[in-house]
Amino acid sequence: MPHNRPDIFKRRNAFPTIADVVMLVVMFFVGSFTLGLGIKSAWTSLSAGLDDATYTRMVRYGSSMFGALIAMLFYRYARGVRGGVLRYQLKWFNGWLILVGLIGIAAIGIVEEPLWPLFPEWNMEQAIGVGTWAIINSVVLAPVLEEIIFRGVILETVRSRWGKMWGVVVSSLLFGAVHGIPQQTINACLVGALLGGVYIATDSLLAVIILHAINNAISYILMTTLQTEVITL
Repeated sequence: MPHNRPDIFKRRNAFPTIADVVMLVVMFFVGSFTLGLGIKSAWTSLSAGLDDATYTRMVRYGSSMFGALIAMLFYRYARGVRGGVLRYQLKWFNGWLILVGLIGIAAIGIVEEPLWPLFPEWNMEQAIGVGTWAIINSVVLAPVLEEIIFRGVILETVRSRWGKMWGVVVSSLLFGAVHGIPQQTINACLVGALLGGVYIATDSLLAVIILHAINNAISYILMTTLQTEVITL
């Protein structure tokens, strides 16, 4: 009926559309490479007298991810969306689920390990550094910012229209893609799917942030104490 067409058109173009998902990805890169770049430039001037590459790496990473998050939230706000990215239900506190998640992450690493020689050589210690700032970067900043972006923004956006399965699939694929290095890409994609499942089960970012942080902490410890080839997220 003619008088219903405007409502139908409005529903079809309501957030999120496929174009919105694409734009969120674009805003991720815009935020990390422009807004984040501005913070990096300012920091470079302020830290001219410092000689701590790991500290500088932490500041650059944090500013890029924060810039990406702000850009994505700004786009959601411009599309009329309010909230919905910081879910923190207390039922996340499930020791067994955390344990199962850690076992799943370990299993992924074991299955992947025979494939690592097929990829270009990569030194994680050189990539993330060592010391206090490297720990803060990989165990605090990365879990918090990446989980808010990929599970809180991307997964929730896709799930709200296309359901849980597609939310997990899309968020894990993007999570893997942005890591860039082949070893990290495959690992992050598979672990991202597991984290997405835990997020859906708990309806909370706290569980996946903790899992992400524990995984990176264990990887860091193995790297620095046993010189074991491991991968952080």
